Amino acid sequence: MNDNRFGSDRGPSYGDDNLYLDRDYSVGGGVSMENHEWDRGFRYQKEHGHYGKGPKGWKYPDERIKEYVCDALTRNMIVDASDIEVGVLDGTVLLEGSVTSREMKREAERCVESLPGVQDVRNEILVRDIIRD
Repeated sequence: MNDNRFGSDRGPSYGDDNLYLDRDYSVGGGVSMENHEWDRGFRYQKEHGHYGKGPKGWKYPDERIKEYVCDALTRNMIVDASDIEVGVLDGTVLLEGSVTSREMKREAERCVESLPGVQDVRNEILVRDIIRD
């Protein structure tokens, strides 16, 4: 008996050259995603731009937007949000308070501008100097 596991006696499916024709080796050897049913839905949404369109007249409540903003600022690894106050009126987010760097000020705005329901961001955060001893 031949015990060669990698030889010609592995069965018909192992020797079938057409078995891996759906592989896309140019992207690292994964299965090509072009023909999968779930991928068609993502491409349709991207091409037709209906993602995020709610029913007529509906908008996110300001309190929910404020929760999203506070959560995003709390989870952000760059921003120390302990001196930032958040206000929301008709989807416009107002950021007030102070941070220790311009990078933090910019990042605070960046991390909330694409949250659901946010129409605009007014960034009135001040950059304070750290007094060093």
